[in-house]
Amino acid sequence: MTINLLCIDAFEDYSLINRELLRELGVEIHVLCTTDREEFNGYYTKIKKFDFDELYSAAKKVNPDKIVCYSEELFYDVARVRDKLNIQGMNEDTARLFSNKFLMYMKLDGEVRVPKTLSLFTNCTYFDVKSYLGMGDVFIKPISCSGSFETYHIKNEDCYKRFLSNKKLSIELYIAQNYIYGDLYHVEQVVQKGDIIFQSARMYSAPNNSMLESDRLLYSLNVSDPVIKSELLSVSTRVKEKIGVNNAIMHTEFFREVVSGDLIFLETNIRSPGIGLNRMYKEILGISFETLMCLLVCQIKIPKLVPSNRIFACGYYPLKKGVVKKINKPRVDIDCEITYFAKEGDCNQEALSMSKAAMVVCSDLSRYKVKKTMESLYKHQLMEVI
Repeated sequence: MTINLLCIDAFEDYSLINRELLRELGVEIHVLCTTDREEFNGYYTKIKKFDFDELYSAAKKVNPDKIVCYSEELFYDVARVRDKLNIQGMNEDTARLFSNKFLMYMKLDGEVRVPKTLSLFTNCTYFDVKSYLGMGDVFIKPISCSGSFETYHIKNEDCYKRFLSNKKLSIELYIAQNYIYGDLYHVEQVVQKGDIIFQSARMYSAPNNSMLESDRLLYSLNVSDPVIKSELLSVSTRVKEKIGVNNAIMHTEFFREVVSGDLIFLETNIRSPGIGLNRMYKEILGISFETLMCLLVCQIKIPKLVPSNRIFACGYYPLKKGVVKKINKPRVDIDCEITYFAKEGDCNQEALSMSKAAMVVCSDLSRYKVKKTMESLYKHQLMEVI
């Protein structure tokens, strides 16, 4: 019996789903998109936009057995669709938890260290924020978005006023926290029937919001220190168990605070990670996270995962504001795939969250060579703009 699986991605990027493998395992995928996708040979449905009404209408038409959602901002709407159509999967309460950072902090407080957080409110002033958070810089971000979208580093009242003037969402949809200085780590865990069948601990070269302040390469490299790696994996597992995740791919982030040395939970979600990590993990495992998510949702046993013995790193160059005058393609001495999104003559009005000029995936048997290559690429000026 074939399982009819509806795939939903707000970015409409279904390229890493292995349709052939899924068919062999008894799964036929059907995707939602806003444009024609002839490569899916009729297994797609066009919608006007990704909102509840459109998702519900499309799902009724497709009549799927299961639904997999790759976009956390849609988790709650997709959970509502499942509930209305009596489709097994993530319920509304769990979806709300993964769609609301403030609720997640409340859930995990006491299990791991979480940042002190203020949910902003109508007419919230800089004095209100500082009275609650105390001394130091402030970091403001949306309550339910990923990456660096609409993030603000607030150093003084003028910065806060610029936030109020420039914000793209209602103020009630933001939270404020003390700005954390320290290294940013992330852990990916593939969980099936409660068991972790693959996990990896890595460190970012810088926080994601730095892409809005710099044109340097933001990248991720594996953690080599066994003590730090063990601690990260242990704390991530506690997060998994506290939330009760049984079948999912978890992407969890922590800061290592400079002053205290403590790990501070930043966020977690059950989706494929960004900055090219999904493409890197496909090279490491021989199967994409997007395909694994299909198997997890359909409750099909995942074949044994055998990671590559090569060391991988990945990252991306953010777009720079202005007209692209020149693209300076770097030369590297190890295996390195660079995908260019920007081209000469492009006009970029502003640096947006996750807007990539180029994406990088490098690998070698030597971690030293990979690390040196990424450090060299970090210093490399990819784009010249006017």
